[in-house]
Amino acid sequence: MSDTNEIEDSLTDAPLALPLDAWRRARGARMVTFAGYVMPIQYDGIMAEHLWTRESAGLFDVSHMGQLILSGEGVDAALEALVPGDIAGLAEGKQRYALLLSEDGGILDDLMITRAPMGLFVVVNGAVKWDDIAHLREHLPDEITISHLEDRALLALQGPKAVDALNRALMLEEALIFEIGTADTTGVDLAPAPKVASRLGGLERHTSLGLPGLSEPETVRHYTRLSRQNYAIDLGLFPLGSCTMKHNPRLNEKVARMKGFADVHPLQPQETVQGALAVIQELAVWLIELTGMYGVAMAPKAGAHGELCGILCIKAALEARGEDRPVILVPESAHGTNPATAAFAGFRVENIPATAEGRVDLAALKARLGPDVAGVMITNPNTCGLFERDMKAISDAVHAAGGYVYCDGANFNAIVGRVRPGDLGIDAMHINLHKTFSTPHGGGGPGSGPVVLSEALAPFGPIPFVSLMKDGCYKLVEEESAGELHPQTFGRMAAFHGQMGMFTRALSYILSHGADGLRQVAEDAVLNANYILRSLEEVLDAPFASSGPCMHEALFSDNGLADGFSTLDIAKGLIDEGFHPMTVYFPLVVHGAMLVEPTETESKATLDQFIGALRSVARRARQGDTALKSAPHFAPRHRLDETLAARKPVLVWKEAELAQAAE
Repeated sequence: MSDTNEIEDSLTDAPLALPLDAWRRARGARMVTFAGYVMPIQYDGIMAEHLWTRESAGLFDVSHMGQLILSGEGVDAALEALVPGDIAGLAEGKQRYALLLSEDGGILDDLMITRAPMGLFVVVNGAVKWDDIAHLREHLPDEITISHLEDRALLALQGPKAVDALNRALMLEEALIFEIGTADTTGVDLAPAPKVASRLGGLERHTSLGLPGLSEPETVRHYTRLSRQNYAIDLGLFPLGSCTMKHNPRLNEKVARMKGFADVHPLQPQETVQGALAVIQELAVWLIELTGMYGVAMAPKAGAHGELCGILCIKAALEARGEDRPVILVPESAHGTNPATAAFAGFRVENIPATAEGRVDLAALKARLGPDVAGVMITNPNTCGLFERDMKAISDAVHAAGGYVYCDGANFNAIVGRVRPGDLGIDAMHINLHKTFSTPHGGGGPGSGPVVLSEALAPFGPIPFVSLMKDGCYKLVEEESAGELHPQTFGRMAAFHGQMGMFTRALSYILSHGADGLRQVAEDAVLNANYILRSLEEVLDAPFASSGPCMHEALFSDNGLADGFSTLDIAKGLIDEGFHPMTVYFPLVVHGAMLVEPTETESKATLDQFIGALRSVARRARQGDTALKSAPHFAPRHRLDETLAARKPVLVWKEAELAQAAE
């Protein structure tokens, strides 16, 4: 393939400024008419077009085409007999675009031919259909093998001896660490261990651990190469609905690494960590102010942990009233963790239906309220991407029936600075610092899920919590002082006081934005989501598009796709376009759901790229492009049998199985 800089230079003035066929002719291509298009015969520019342009620009794009592996004695000569140009002289890793010619010189098909190592040719043709393979089959000798490039075809190429066959430019195929090193080698030299008496009581290991020995460069490169096959918010848009995968500002990271925060220990004497306790307290004050609530529990480690905290507060409040209320109501549009949390806490869960416009059925909720209902767990904005405009009426009805209202605050990013949940009658709500306040998700985490509480529930909140004492010092209220300062607490949620690194990041985010900046966060997040919704509703079914503006996320369904095509096909096709898929098959109230949350940190240019890619994939799914059924084609791994992978996962490397496979 041409050097990237050369490709970029050659395109700076051409494809969009010149007619495409003129641009191709300028690069030595001989133009012919094929399938209604003016097509070039063998020239080097086609890969440049594929890399630097999109289907939306009207240029040739091979992302939807089928890939075949050709192998066997004389495959290069056989191909050369069918297409114009020197195929036998094609170097490994190089591509050639050519037209498949019939015996009378007519054009049968257009092909992209790549010479791979080990005597293989990868041929890209019109689509992934068995009749396409048969079409090529009749023009090649019987001794040439044609395989459809799916996982089953790739199996023959995997393993240490075939890694080079799968390398693509600087993205290297990485073998398993057991295939790189062996147990009888080591990358370090250690002095012999001194002879000492064993204290293991007969539990000593008598066999080798079987771990491979690698040098430091081998180890570092192995894990770095694996990391390059992952996806992260630092690489591109992460459109996962109800996840709020926003950019993590580097200012937050700098603050979290400051001396006094990064090296603080939870068992230090409290007089030595007054600054850290002040940070926890100041963040707590901000969270209370932003939500209009009375108190906050900072200890919960994540969203679901926060849900449990809120439900345990409700349970403790009911016990203090001497009431047995075993039922928690959960609307269909709530997050899936809500019913799980209620059940875990010992409640019986009953569903409340949604209306045709995707919101809680207020009449059905009121009809179910009674003396056995402890409360309702509601997500607002809900998982259909809609604001529950009857929220105050819902709270009033639940309170009148003697229950409490828990709000899932995972989608708080859409209303922060605009709406205070306390003003809507909410009694408890968790806040995902790793969503609304930009602290990292997952492996970059950990998470943090503080729970804000109403005046009715605050007395039952967990310990420990930070309190500013009369002498001006901060103190953690724990078991020793809870009897005097917090006698009705339900107990402890965690061993220590919360996630200090997340607290410093979140407070840095809040202070750098200010009140007006946080309000703009919500406004821009909602604007971006509505831009996504209205830009895609023409090609994807948006079941609640007529329910008014969406909030933080846009919801689509699989309605209107060609027979046999599904949401999964669209998600896999997006990977080939360079984007992580959206949340799929959630919420359950929509068949084949696709939930897209762009957040406020994405630019219009990024959104336009994503919209263009998703529109392209959606059109292909509506038109029945069978290449989507085997997507992704350009990812490090192709589509798996997800059912088999879930039911019979292979998670452990076993040398015996490898030896047996080699035989």
